[in-house]
Amino acid sequence: MKKSTLVIIAIITFLPACAYIAIQSAPSKHDTVTRSSAALKADALFWQIFHAGEYEKISNALESMTAAYLDAPNDSVTAAHLGWLHIWRLAERSRLQEIPSFITDDAVLAHKYFHEAVMLMPQTKFNSKERCARHK
Repeated sequence: MKKSTLVIIAIITFLPACAYIAIQSAPSKHDTVTRSSAALKADALFWQIFHAGEYEKISNALESMTAAYLDAPNDSVTAAHLGWLHIWRLAERSRLQEIPSFITDDAVLAHKYFHEAVMLMPQTKFNSKERCARHK
């Protein structure tokens, strides 16, 4: 067997271990106390689209909300709203003339963002009056 083949096999074998170590040693995330202006703008768009039932504008809201999440990944409210947008798009897919094959990705993403939101604020219930007042 060639030396280069052995090197490739060794890299393929040990690469997943590096990812595991990196993930396990990363510092834990904590919920943010203040929300960014991008998150507040994304929230306004989210609620406007949601209350109007404008399913066709979910992609716009996802774009805005995802940008806010990438800007401040410690914001549990933004993470939860991303989860709601993804699950809404999946739940009402019958509104589409043609359902794309990637629609199932929304289930995975909704789960990811809901999990992230809960992990960021495990000691607080989502329906807490204090929490709602803090994030208006």
